[in-house]
Amino acid sequence: MFSTASLLAGVGVRAVSSVVSGIASAVGAVADSVSGDSATPSARISISADAKAALQRVKDLEQDKEKLRTAAQNDPVLASQLAQQLAYGQEALAVRTDKNNWANTRFANGTPVTDTSYQVSMDSQISAVRQQRIALYETERAKGTPPAEIYDKLQAFNARLPNDYKSATGLLA
Repeated sequence: MFSTASLLAGVGVRAVSSVVSGIASAVGAVADSVSGDSATPSARISISADAKAALQRVKDLEQDKEKLRTAAQNDPVLASQLAQQLAYGQEALAVRTDKNNWANTRFANGTPVTDTSYQVSMDSQISAVRQQRIALYETERAKGTPPAEIYDKLQAFNARLPNDYKSATGLLA
């Protein structure tokens, strides 16, 4: 079983949150420009219950992540554990399963899981990114950087990863 800390340590919620914030801002801007009853039906925007629930989950994750960051700032032992876990943790390719048709199981980007060349290529990228995280972690530790700061640097590193990589590994939901 994973703890909340371990789950949130590797989740790239900030990227998701910024996309959702952008969408919410755009929706708000359109809604502000539409005046009451004079709006034409084509100018109205409605947000599905699923989209609202997804936005709430992102907000909740962002709040949890901020609580975790605050806890790490106040607890060097927790910060050290989170930083080490984030640096040395192993990512894997995210897979979307079709329970009604297992043959239709695909990686997050839509590539069939039977495409071994994609898996080999991504495994290589995942390994390279992990080595970069480990190097960042070990360099900062050697410099005497406080654990909470190392954790923040690792989170920033993850945030800078390309969206296609984050999507493929589940860092961007």
